[in-house]
Amino acid sequence: MLHFVFLAVFCVAVGLVLGAMLRATTGAAVQLGLWIAAGMTAVALAVAWVMYLIAA
Repeated sequence: MLHFVFLAVFCVAVGLVLGAMLRATTGAAVQLGLWIAAGMTAVALAVAWVMYLIAA
């Protein structure tokens, strides 16, 4: 569970930084950052399941 918390915090941090770099307004930057964080988290979970299925 702690690994997922670290993953989520990392994804939100990276997403917000990228959002701030790519959008001019604060609202648009936060919205893009959260979308990026959600995408990164989803991809990480999908890759984790694939690796779990391969190793099992």
